[in-house]
Amino acid sequence: MRRERRAPVVAAPEGVDLVELAGEGAGVEPIDEMVGRRRLGEVVARAMALLPEEQRTAVVLKEYEGLTFQEIADLVGCPLSTVKTRLYQGLTVLRRELERKGIVGLQAGRRGEGRRPGRARAV
Repeated sequence: MRRERRAPVVAAPEGVDLVELAGEGAGVEPIDEMVGRRRLGEVVARAMALLPEEQRTAVVLKEYEGLTFQEIADLVGCPLSTVKTRLYQGLTVLRRELERKGIVGLQAGRRGEGRRPGRARAV
């Protein structure tokens, strides 16, 4: 009885096959892909640290937060053309740094390819 109180057993809802439910874990990301993604994230973070603050801010707001150029210009209080220049220069530095680290073949996402707001794109 004590064991049951510590780890209560919950019955499966009616109509749910537990064997079938356990098999749904097949879509889990393989460990090598997870490690590769984590490594890429670390390299990108180090490359981002190399950027001047204005460029880093433009990249984060555009690529990570999904804001438009106009929204970024309004937020940071500078002309639209300045935001575009900062973003272009920042992405150029990031791309160059990633290539220098041996990460090649990354392309920016294209419109309409399932990019969701708030999701990072490869640079």
